Parts: sequence; C-alpha cells; structure tokens
Amino acid sequence: MKTARALPALAMALVLAISLSGCWSGGLTVTEEDAGTIQVAHVGDRVTVRLTGNPSTGFTWTRTEPTDEEWAGLALQPVEEGSWEFPAGEQVPGASGVCLFRYVANEPGTVALSFAYGRSWESEPVEIFSVVIWVRE
Repeated sequence: MKTARALPALAMALVLAISLSGCWSGGLTVTEEDAGTIQVAHVGDRVTVRLTGNPSTGFTWTRTEPTDEEWAGLALQPVEEGSWEFPAGEQVPGASGVCLFRYVANEPGTVALSFAYGRSWESEPVEIFSVVIWVRE
C-alpha cells in the first residue's frame, strides 16, 4: 500500500525534474530584446546570438567587436558566425531570416559583443546591436 501512495509523488518529482532540465541546457541565446544588457553564461556553455534581418536586400549582420585580432585570451571563442536561418528551414526569395553567431564559453571573464547591420557598399550601418556576456565558473 505504501508503494501506491508514493507513486504519485515519484511521478510529480520526475515531471518536475524533466521540466527543469530545460533550464540547465548548457546554453545562452541572445536576441535583439537583450540589447544593452549583461547576460550570464557559464564555462562550457554555448552562446548563440540571433539577429533578424533580410540578406536578400543586401543587408547583413557582421561582428564589429571584438575584432578578429582581439579574440586571443577572451572568455568566448567563435564557433560559427554569420550563418542564416529562414522560416520553415527554406530560403524563400525576399524572406526575412535570422543571422546566427555561435560561441563557446571557454573561461571566466567578460566579453563585449557588438554587431552592425548594413550593406557592405555603404559606409554606415542602419542598426547596431551590443551585449556583454559575463562568463562565470
């Protein structure tokens, strides 16, 4: 009889553990809503920056800070930068998409990331996005 009463409690604990497992996914996703904020990641986390845009118009997102020369010794290291994701996984001519920048948190520290949205043949970007990533142990 005691087993029958413990079963619902065990089931609830299992459901709670499964639902909380998503909270500790080992990753951080940053979007335009996070502009100007400090986001916390942990060593070993994957950090993904997702910025909306429309490359079919000639506009694209590029990382402006840190520069390529400044990466050595920083808490984040680039994995993939500037790839695009489109609705339903297909690039439809003229469709907006999401530009992805992926990093891995290698060591504790802070990294200020800045991105510019513009056309390569124009001198000024139309949008700037910045966020600080604080990597903790």
